[in-house]
Amino acid sequence: MRFAGKVGLVTGGASGLGLAVARALAAEGCGLILVDWDATSLGTAAAALRESGGVAHAVRGDASDPATASSAVALARSDGDHLRLDRLLLGGVGDEQATRGLGFLFETFDQNSIV
Repeated sequence: MRFAGKVGLVTGGASGLGLAVARALAAEGCGLILVDWDATSLGTAAAALRESGGVAHAVRGDASDPATASSAVALARSDGDHLRLDRLLLGGVGDEQATRGLGFLFETFDQNSIV
């Protein structure tokens, strides 16, 4: 498994392309933090990933809101060495305002960690 022991944060992770990427990463052993505004779909997606043997945590919110992004990063750091953020995938963030809202994450993580 190429991503065993790694953790990724996927925005827009409850459906569409974000969920497809989350499934692919999980299949390769990556633990996940999914961020999405749709609480029902988010819960369903995270549960399905866990049922298939993956590690998935859900953060409900708007990815363009710095408070949501901060919550996701705090979750990644909350469990010591067990859960740390290795990759950041900005899926489902389609406009300039949303990208600016997540701008502080680019300062937090090495550019090579952002996909």
